[in-house]
Amino acid sequence: MFRKLLFSLTLLPSLMWAQDFVDVNLDVKHAVNGVSQFDRSKFIMIHASSTDSEWPSEAIQKQFLEDYDVYLGRDNGSLPWNLTICEQDPAKPGWPSISYLQQKGAQIKSDYLANTNARQYENRRSAYMIGGQEGMFPNQTAE
Repeated sequence: MFRKLLFSLTLLPSLMWAQDFVDVNLDVKHAVNGVSQFDRSKFIMIHASSTDSEWPSEAIQKQFLEDYDVYLGRDNGSLPWNLTICEQDPAKPGWPSISYLQQKGAQIKSDYLANTNARQYENRRSAYMIGGQEGMFPNQTAE
């Protein structure tokens, strides 16, 4: 009983002053730097791309992106993965083969153009970020 009383007394001062008041004015429009509406394309993003293999099905991808109004935010996997399979320049060990990169780039473009499901979500990646890690550079730095 004493513990309960002691606990109650320690909370009493904070409970006396822990009151918040919310003033709602339905006739006032709030704007910051001219922006007055929430932009879902800036703030409601998923760390994914339209070509990710993790989507269980095209139907689930469509439902998630369109019904919940979610946008595609990042692709941090394809660039590092492609660099791990990249052939070296025989004249310059440790550096990528330019001809291999040109061939692979043309193949990726062709695959993307053939993938109509992925292309239908281009409007959902206006603030898209493609990232990479420092270990992707030949000298292990971003210089």
